[in-house]
Amino acid sequence: MVASPRLEVDTDGASWPVRQHYRIWELTDYRRSGHIGSGVYALSADGRRRFGRWPQVIADDRFVQQLFLARERGTLEAHAFTVRSARTLPAHLRRSTRIARGNLELPGELQHAAAAAGGARAANLVRRVAARPGLWAAAAVYSVTSTLPKLTARRQIAERREPLWARDDTTRVTA
Repeated sequence: MVASPRLEVDTDGASWPVRQHYRIWELTDYRRSGHIGSGVYALSADGRRRFGRWPQVIADDRFVQQLFLARERGTLEAHAFTVRSARTLPAHLRRSTRIARGNLELPGELQHAAAAAGGARAANLVRRVAARPGLWAAAAVYSVTSTLPKLTARRQIAERREPLWARDDTTRVTA
């Protein structure tokens, strides 16, 4: 009912912590279980009928992904699109905070797909990493680079700060 080409993250030129973050991110349930979005997805007619108006949210791709169970999502393995990671850790954290805030601001009624509880997702990731000592340092980095943006986003919401589109200027080029 919804499909997306395979996402590839280009970390060329990124700092060591950013590269380590994505080494672990690729192993998460989010990436391994019907990842949809990150800028490119298509809905079937039946899939589009799952909702009325598009909600006014930052996390539109997360909204769409959560409308469908994993078995209703497809990844077009023969097709790919590339997203460049931020080059610096501060730029990565700013962008990740925007994403975390968008996800936190999605109303519960807009999320329908059953997903494993946060603890189960974390346990799955720990199992995948624990068996590979070469990933342990990357996992330590990931624990910070995935937790800090969520905490910052929660604080921004609690303080009722206006949302900002915190884009990554480290990979932007001008014509």
